[in-house]
Amino acid sequence: MRPVRVVWLATWFVSGVSTVPARAQQYDDCKFKRPVALNVAMSASEALRAKTGAGSLEVRGVQGLREARVTGTACASTSQLLGAIDVTVRREGGRVLVETEFPENWRGNEQSRIDLLIEVPVGVGVDIADGSGPMEVSGVGDLEVVDGSGELRISNISGSVTVEDGSGSVEITDVRGDVRVEDGSGEVTIRDAGGSVDVKDGSGSIDVRGVRGSFTVSADGSGDVEYRNVTGRVDVPARKRGRSD
Repeated sequence: MRPVRVVWLATWFVSGVSTVPARAQQYDDCKFKRPVALNVAMSASEALRAKTGAGSLEVRGVQGLREARVTGTACASTSQLLGAIDVTVRREGGRVLVETEFPENWRGNEQSRIDLLIEVPVGVGVDIADGSGPMEVSGVGDLEVVDGSGELRISNISGSVTVEDGSGSVEITDVRGDVRVEDGSGEVTIRDAGGSVDVKDGSGSIDVRGVRGSFTVSADGSGDVEYRNVTGRVDVPARKRGRSD
């Protein structure tokens, strides 16, 4: 299937109802903007793969949806750079692939980003590779995230969660399966995991509450460790502070 490209709805942003995820508006600093809007049919048996660069990203599972719905805003500091960034979607090996495209080695101090909201059928598996910017994921199945930098919030996951994060806080809530987090720097907060939790952390505090399986801190550089309501085994470095009620 040929990649489906975004239909740009305007040469620059026109005031009105915005499709930009809420968190994107917190750092709204681009002069030139164009809305993004595309849909592609998607069944609940397919998976989503998102490869995104600079910008905010929200992936949301929606009950009854039968498509992958991609909306948002592309923006840049110049009109020339705005014309060089893009979003594509295609099917690849039983999954839907959404990618953002940015030119390499763009001149001077010009900047660009693409802020996206991706809505998919509830419970589908999701695999995300993201560059920078805040991210939120909710209402999906098994989830794998590789994130460069930026705040990461994950909630209401019907499968397991695996996160590899460079920097920025990580908040994970209400996961039915196991949780695995490898974090470079920033606070890690985990609430209500139905399986086991394993954390490898470079720096920053770890706060875990409500784990039905075991809780393991397999590596930790600096920062306190707090835990409560862990049903299974707890394996935390002896020098770390923690408790289980």
